[in-house]
Amino acid sequence: MKLLCNRQALLDALDRAGSSTDSKHVTMKHVMVTLDANAGVLELVGACAAGEMRATLGVEPGAEGGAALVEPKQLAAALRAIGGDVVRLTETKGKLAVDSPKIKGRAVKGIGLLDASEFPPRRALADGEPTPAGPVLRGIRAVKAFASTDDARPHLASVYVDASEGDTQAVATNGGALGVYRCDAKLTRSVLLPAPAIAVVSDLEAETLRVSSTEPAFATFSGAGWTYTNVPLGTENKFPSWRQVVPQDKPAATLECDSADLSRAAGDVMAVCVATKAVIVDVSADAATVQTPKDAEPSFSAEIAGKITGSVRTALPAKQLRDALAQCSGRVAVTLLGTLDPARVDSGEAFFAILMPWRGL
Repeated sequence: MKLLCNRQALLDALDRAGSSTDSKHVTMKHVMVTLDANAGVLELVGACAAGEMRATLGVEPGAEGGAALVEPKQLAAALRAIGGDVVRLTETKGKLAVDSPKIKGRAVKGIGLLDASEFPPRRALADGEPTPAGPVLRGIRAVKAFASTDDARPHLASVYVDASEGDTQAVATNGGALGVYRCDAKLTRSVLLPAPAIAVVSDLEAETLRVSSTEPAFATFSGAGWTYTNVPLGTENKFPSWRQVVPQDKPAATLECDSADLSRAAGDVMAVCVATKAVIVDVSADAATVQTPKDAEPSFSAEIAGKITGSVRTALPAKQLRDALAQCSGRVAVTLLGTLDPARVDSGEAFFAILMPWRGL
């Protein structure tokens, strides 16, 4: 393999592919570098148990094709040491040399390579119809804080992109709270994205999304010069029927208010009484207040301006309430079903249900 290419483009592709490597496994901690000399395209592939990232860039004419595995940090360090706009990569007897035709006297030699045959089998790309990825990614970012962090429950440590009833919604739950974001997208199939895949795709600016026609379903996200495909969970990992737990009963009280005001008051409760893990939401015909729990010292109370119907006093987990409000802007509708019943925060494009209010006021 021998090629000339733009140094920064190669660094960017290497960083992208390297984001999906796994340092715990010898072959997976390497990036596979493949050059198709006829097409003039260099492809870098990183793989781990969660998924596979492919990044491509063009090379200058006259390249000689080949494939090998390289440790990404080593190659990145060499590229930075060489500097310049254009770099040359030359493979000789299982070693890689890096230099620049425009900069004399600077070269890195002897970078160890592994045979490309040691790389894990390549993953197929999802075969579904492409749809804009932006709305789905916004949904994933909005609800991912509500996914479980328990590795023993991988189906809950996931975001479920649900297209089962005609619309598309990103859903996450940890059993105690539920986040649902209404995505302005039309997927034909649902897909469960496990925690490792969420960690990758939530940071991406993808252009298109495809969902596979196979079971279990998996997704391929694509952007300019790259694709990421996740490894699906087994068919035994089913996301729960989340619609059955969404609060639907007649509310005891509702509060329409500014999300920032409510979030600030809940944060002040936590700041004043650092030991508290709950906030009291007290809605009456006269006023709505957010307070520290009873017997908490020091105590704090803040009145929330807004439109009120009904009356109820309930205790909500402070972090779950603030996580929900962090994804909202402008006015929100807070629905309180009862003292010990679920609560719901609705911003219009998303809603968040607190399924397990705090016991004991």
